Amino acid sequence: MKISPIFATPLCIHQVENSEALNKALKELILDAERDPGKYRNPVPTPTVQVGIFESELELFKWQHPAVQSLKSICMMAVSSLIKTLNGYDDQTLSKMVIQNESWFHITESGGYISAHTHPMSSWSGVYFVDDGQPDQSRKDNGILRFLDTKPGANMFLDAGNGRLQSPFSGGSINLPTTPGTLVIFPSYLNHEVTPFFGTGKRITIAFSSWCKVVS
Repeated sequence: MKISPIFATPLCIHQVENSEALNKALKELILDAERDPGKYRNPVPTPTVQVGIFESELELFKWQHPAVQSLKSICMMAVSSLIKTLNGYDDQTLSKMVIQNESWFHITESGGYISAHTHPMSSWSGVYFVDDGQPDQSRKDNGILRFLDTKPGANMFLDAGNGRLQSPFSGGSINLPTTPGTLVIFPSYLNHEVTPFFGTGKRITIAFSSWCKVVS
């Protein structure tokens, strides 16, 4: 009997090596930008419920600061590698593609959260964790990034026959802690949310959405 994982959803988790200096520079830059909300806050916030969130405008990767450009390079190289692997492209095919993006940062105060949403008009999205904000360890699922099941109705009936399906066939949600230096890349259609964060500091993340344009 052959069992195939049909309609699978790829999720890429990459731990950036020696990220401490990069994160320190990004944190200083972002907290400095927070002091000038008229210049850096997104004037057209994304259509999600956001509580206790500072969301920047969508051109972060255009900033010429060395730390931003370093992170941009890491993110775009990871997306390029993912595209090549999952589509079975060779180097020549990949060289004809330009990966475009929107990018922004979030600063989350204690009690802040973001409701479930997708990133429309893009193929791949990502989140990079700069600072976890010193979360209260006594709170379960504190400020986690949660991905929701893509299979509508998968839990319409659960019994002993399907209630304990193992990966990659299990359902429900995938919860990821906000470990600094972690880059998560996922299909932009994947519904995700950030649960309420409680901590003594500020939680800082950088997000992006990307799409490919084929050039001759």
